[in-house]
Amino acid sequence: MSLLNQGLFFIDHRGKSVIAQQRRTDEGVPLADEGEILKEAVEEAGWAVVFAEPKRSAVNVQFDVESVSEATLNALSAVLLRYDFKEILLSFKVLEWQRERHSDSALAAVRVWMAVREGENTLTKQKVEESFQSPDSLLAGHPQGEAATAAIIFAAWKRQGGSYFASLPSMRESLDAGHHSHILEMTQDQPCGVFRHVGANCALMGRFEEGFPLIAYPDPLIGRWASARYRQIVASGEPQLSQITVRPRASQGHSYRCLRLPWKNAGGNPHFTIIRINDPA
Repeated sequence: MSLLNQGLFFIDHRGKSVIAQQRRTDEGVPLADEGEILKEAVEEAGWAVVFAEPKRSAVNVQFDVESVSEATLNALSAVLLRYDFKEILLSFKVLEWQRERHSDSALAAVRVWMAVREGENTLTKQKVEESFQSPDSLLAGHPQGEAATAAIIFAAWKRQGGSYFASLPSMRESLDAGHHSHILEMTQDQPCGVFRHVGANCALMGRFEEGFPLIAYPDPLIGRWASARYRQIVASGEPQLSQITVRPRASQGHSYRCLRLPWKNAGGNPHFTIIRINDPA
């Protein structure tokens, strides 16, 4: 239990353990500012904090549902499942901090995920508003700008019965006319999706580039919400067009339409074309 003998340690956004003393030293933060370090780690960086007392078989864990990553949750669950703690204090923030005491490590690990899923439902309602429209509405009238690009790609999807109609480079050329477009592939290693193309002006993707996993989205909550949408499309095989208002962390909200198209790729992984349509004001 060498790691637990350190007492206080962090689990970062990649699921890696970081000893508290090491983090303070590396970043030059005074040791006396422990409260600020914990706040920054949990609420801003999305890390989990673990304070273990092996002699008492006790552990105190803290995480913020809004900012914690899947990798952090997996690593935290692994710690709880690996060590048979008898006293577990779970502290997690949804809108306010909540605290629960448990006496079984395995059940506490399950409760971590339950708390996250329950909290996500509450937070997503505050951060995302979505209403669905018929994708066929894109083909009505004379769409302009990004809506015209979406209409062209959707018409091709219908003609091909959802089969991957072109090579990836050709698909990119078609999408680049819209700029706010991307291609996502769901793989065995990345079931939540990995980006295969990111449009030049795709503001939602920020620093993302090809090969970047969706779970690494700057706002983990919205990343998980988007991934759930794509899994729904995999199950149904049907396209989606929706009006969305998103309020990411530390950012003003913005509204747009989003066309999501699932492509059948014989012998390959599911692919999606996601086209963001910024309609003229």
